[in-house]
Amino acid sequence: MRGLECRVLKTVGIVLMWLGAALAIYCSVLMLLFAKGTPAVTSAPKKILARNIYAFIRHPMMWSLFIVVAGEILTFGNIILLGWLIAMSRIIWLIVVNYEEPQLERRFGDDWTAYCKKSPPLDAQVQF
Repeated sequence: MRGLECRVLKTVGIVLMWLGAALAIYCSVLMLLFAKGTPAVTSAPKKILARNIYAFIRHPMMWSLFIVVAGEILTFGNIILLGWLIAMSRIIWLIVVNYEEPQLERRFGDDWTAYCKKSPPLDAQVQF
């Protein structure tokens, strides 16, 4: 029975890793097509992306990374990865709240404010 449980967890982990990767690719394509930019710092979006998944989740690229790491935890069963997920979540949250969102507000002004009213804040998505 134990072997079956391990295989199920590993399979779920692999599926999560693929879903996280697919979400990252999907977000990148949306950003390229509709926001006229890429996730790269050197090619920042020219417009706010407020459609598809971005209408419901403010930072889906960040969530894709969390999903991949959660899949790694299940696949490899390493407790250090759980610590990494917790630390990474906190670090990314601090960067997003203290740098990225204020920078987006300066760049996009009223459009960013309107978008924020429609999509939930990061604090509502992640409870520390």
